[in-house]
Amino acid sequence: MMSDYEKKRLVDKYREHLERAQGGIFTKVTRERLLGLARPYGGGATLSNFWNRTTTYVENALVDLDLFIQTADNSRVNKVITARSLTYFIQDLLWAGAYNNKNRAEIAQLFVQEGFRYLESSSLSNLTEIHRRSIYEAIDLGQYLAQEIARRDME
Repeated sequence: MMSDYEKKRLVDKYREHLERAQGGIFTKVTRERLLGLARPYGGGATLSNFWNRTTTYVENALVDLDLFIQTADNSRVNKVITARSLTYFIQDLLWAGAYNNKNRAEIAQLFVQEGFRYLESSSLSNLTEIHRRSIYEAIDLGQYLAQEIARRDME
């Protein structure tokens, strides 16, 4: 159950989106239900159905996002997918306490690994051996930290 403080924080954060959003994976009512602004569902099967449907929508939206990135022209992708547009998403993905540390650690490690792989492959051929070693050490450190977090979660 969401605290009053958390509800207010989220409503403030998403207020503009609630007012102007058209389309997307959620209807306005679903957004309001997620934020606790609309009539909550009753307990039991109805509430369970809501969360099962919402989970399926999110799973499909992630695939659709990948499909968009793979098929849209560069100007459209660059207009939508920016560091600014992803900032809150990535912060919440890594810092929201809604799911376990092991999962968040694996996601963080994936960002480190794939980020450095991209930077290494995109760099001009003038990367020094020290730079390459630093990249491999950062990736190794990310893997180690993710494994340590997973180990602690299992204890």
